[in-house]
Amino acid sequence: MRQYIAERIDGFPPIKNHAKSMWNDADQLPRLRRLRLALLAAMKGEPPLNANIRMVVRVHVGPANTKGTGDLDNYLGGICDGLQSAKGVWPLWEGPDCQDIHPCNKIAVVDDYAIVAIDAQKIIGPGEPWYSVELSGE
Repeated sequence: MRQYIAERIDGFPPIKNHAKSMWNDADQLPRLRRLRLALLAAMKGEPPLNANIRMVVRVHVGPANTKGTGDLDNYLGGICDGLQSAKGVWPLWEGPDCQDIHPCNKIAVVDDYAIVAIDAQKIIGPGEPWYSVELSGE
């Protein structure tokens, strides 16, 4: 069993929205990049997880949880989809700073169907938004 932990990722997680792709959404791009960079670093050269994956997510939303803060389930979808690879044309992902985290690369998770458990929580408290992601599996 391997474990990958990103203890603190600044800002909110990416949001999965079925109306449009988050991969070509300029608002979601920085969120996806921070997520993928943090988990790539946590992997330390190990391969992505492929089976029996357990995920723990803690989203620290700041001092208030309002309708504009975002839905926990949409964050979970954004994290799950944001770590596997995505097929398509991604003009916002060109350039040398995106090579390792490009959407065609799997980061930490081969396919999110292999996630068997999710422990997720929104935490209200002082400070700016940030979140953590912990993955374990085979």
